[in-house]
Amino acid sequence: DNQLVGFLKIKLTTQFENEKNALELERIYLIKAAAGRGIGQAVFRFVEELAQSRNQKVVWLKVMDSSEAAIRFYQKMGYEICGTY
Repeated sequence: DNQLVGFLKIKLTTQFENEKNALELERIYLIKAAAGRGIGQAVFRFVEELAQSRNQKVVWLKVMDSSEAAIRFYQKMGYEICGTY
């Protein structure tokens, strides 16, 4: 319905030393009313298409380990945990 339901912040480069060919999805926030409407999946498709258009092979994202629902969603989208800090 053309309503704002959240925001995302993308860093077109990353600070991870072994991943110079990557971008970072630094923030993604959606309002609760957006849940279950496919918006999160659309965001990830957008980010992945952006990375691909820039010849970047890796998309990094950070999430607090207490954000269990977010972690499950990211894993459902094909992302995997590769470390903690």
